[in-house]
Amino acid sequence: MKNKLLLLLLSASILTACQNDNADNKDEVKSEEKSKETSEQKEATTDIAYKEGQYKAVATGVDGDVEVIVKLGKDKIESVEIGEENETSGICEAVYENIPQAIVDNQSLAVDNVSGATITSAAVKTATAKAIEEGSSKEVVEALKKVEVPVDVKDEEFDYDVVVAGGGFSGIVSAYTAASNGAKVALIEKNGLLGGTSITASGNMLAAPTEADKETMKTGWLNRSWSQDLNPIDMEMLDALIDVSPKLMQVYDEIGVDYRTEPSEKDGSITVKINPNEKSKKNAEAITIPSKKANAKGGPSLIATFVKKLNDLGVDIYLNTPATELINDDEIIKGVISDSKTGKKTFHADAVVLATGDYARNQEMDKEYNKRGAGEYSASAIGNTGDGHKLALEAGGVMNPFQESMSGVFNANPHDYPMVGDPTNGYPFEAILLNMEGKRVFKEDGGSHPQKFEFVREDGQNTAWAIMDSEIAPKLPHLEEYLEKTANNDKIIRVYKADTIDELAKLMELDPEVVKKEVDRYNELAKIGEDTDFGKDPKFLKEFKAEGPYYAALMYDATRGVYGGIKTSPRAEVVDKDGHAIPGLYASGVISSGQFFGDFYPGRQAIGVAGHMGYIAGENASAYADESVANDYAGESDKK
Repeated sequence: MKNKLLLLLLSASILTACQNDNADNKDEVKSEEKSKETSEQKEATTDIAYKEGQYKAVATGVDGDVEVIVKLGKDKIESVEIGEENETSGICEAVYENIPQAIVDNQSLAVDNVSGATITSAAVKTATAKAIEEGSSKEVVEALKKVEVPVDVKDEEFDYDVVVAGGGFSGIVSAYTAASNGAKVALIEKNGLLGGTSITASGNMLAAPTEADKETMKTGWLNRSWSQDLNPIDMEMLDALIDVSPKLMQVYDEIGVDYRTEPSEKDGSITVKINPNEKSKKNAEAITIPSKKANAKGGPSLIATFVKKLNDLGVDIYLNTPATELINDDEIIKGVISDSKTGKKTFHADAVVLATGDYARNQEMDKEYNKRGAGEYSASAIGNTGDGHKLALEAGGVMNPFQESMSGVFNANPHDYPMVGDPTNGYPFEAILLNMEGKRVFKEDGGSHPQKFEFVREDGQNTAWAIMDSEIAPKLPHLEEYLEKTANNDKIIRVYKADTIDELAKLMELDPEVVKKEVDRYNELAKIGEDTDFGKDPKFLKEFKAEGPYYAALMYDATRGVYGGIKTSPRAEVVDKDGHAIPGLYASGVISSGQFFGDFYPGRQAIGVAGHMGYIAGENASAYADESVANDYAGESDKK
């Protein structure tokens, strides 16, 4: 197979996943008149006289400042380069590779953002505008922002054995596995970059590197998912996942995934931990977390290693290409259609794998299916709007009966993504964590995943209060800023300061007697140096000062997404209400994860489901496609 990477034009990328995936065709630049108008605008910019030279400017991105270096000629922008920066590994690269060149090619500041990386995109464009203004004027910059970038609109049809919809880790593994089996594969991705939510993940997962490790993997999995009262794990599904684990780990070794293994002292189960790349390490160093160092993420390294192999195998990758419709031929799935900004793309295929992530970014679906978790703030990938779920349901698939938000971290600001992306809570562990009734119910250093189970609310968002004395409070990031925001009636931030616990409780809208009782009990435990109630590490167990001021910060659970999704068979086939496989349709990853987790998400399993079920989906989709080709050939022979 030819090795070709089909990256659709940057101009096809969308401002945000939700906005432009539904863009009307009327917004596309189609007509000759529009093209002529654009050309005239471009000609107008050639009359601009720049002050020749090199100019630098910075703008704030997700993780800090992004520096841009612009070289101006007499009448044109000659180059745009990225200088010092520390944006998120695995996400910023797509921006840096595309936007600077698009600005130069089009002599325009109106180039589209890379969907899935809108903040970093905006930072690059803002810094570029500042630099250009230094070498011209504000009027010139405003003119450049109005120079339209033409979009090449073209309807196209393609033929493949397998099409994978969704370019997160599960979709990537599916595409890799199918292509390794000899299938002609297309990977279509809604956003302007690959990786999905996995790009910001640790990359850690429970696994069985050898056949002998399968039993301990199962033990470790069930120990982590210890609560299964509401959502019992489907043991047949779990056994199927575990059965292929040695094969997936063999793939890791063959393609050069950089990882290490860590056995559990408790049950012997093995966690595969991805070693982070240098940029991820640099990202982590810039993140301030009160009680420990930020974790350097392994997700970017994992994704990059697999993507390189996709290219080597000749997998065709189409970015900015959402899956909008399945080709259903008499109840048999025969491909997928993408209505994109660059036209209608029809992908004929013998098998389709849906790996489009969750629906946390779709408020209507969240409210309908995830009733207990609806309305939570989410750090799920911006493109996770339930596209695959809707396609599966239209084809006759069914949702798992249990849907739940995946535990995130507690943070005073649910939009502080550098912190939200780390699995460590954003309050000092020396604080006292109270539920919304004012009760202490969990150890403050107990970790974000198990804590979720203690703070789930049926009547509102999963929130908690972190209370601190004057010695602890300065460890809370942005304390003074958040106090000021609260005083100015910020809609989200609630951080208070009071002279007494009684006054603080009233600000928190809690019963002062209940809060005082919890503080007194905590101080008793601190005096004896042992948390006999919940087991908090003694090094964080400190008696509160007898005198104020005291502080309280409302903590939001910024979730990782929603698990549950649609039902599949152990072969990753999408099934109908009677449990029958829908021919030609497969699913893998968090879109079909409800049968693997218990009542709450315990960590180290999402990447496991993505990778292992991605492998299973790729194996069976390619086998089905191969069989379909053979049957079609036999049918043609019979006719002759």
